[in-house]
Amino acid sequence: MEFIEFEELLDYKKLNKYMKDKIQDTKKYYIFLDEVQNVDGSIDHPYVLK
Repeated sequence: MEFIEFEELLDYKKLNKYMKDKIQDTKKYYIFLDEVQNVDGSIDHPYVLK
């Protein structure tokens, strides 16, 4: 994350909430995360929406 506005998104729970809040419909989304290894506390595939 290069911008201080997104620094809090280095927490995987906050990142997950941020992404879910952006999705306003039931369409399929593809999300590409660069440098996801920098997210603290990440677990296997935490961004797969079921």
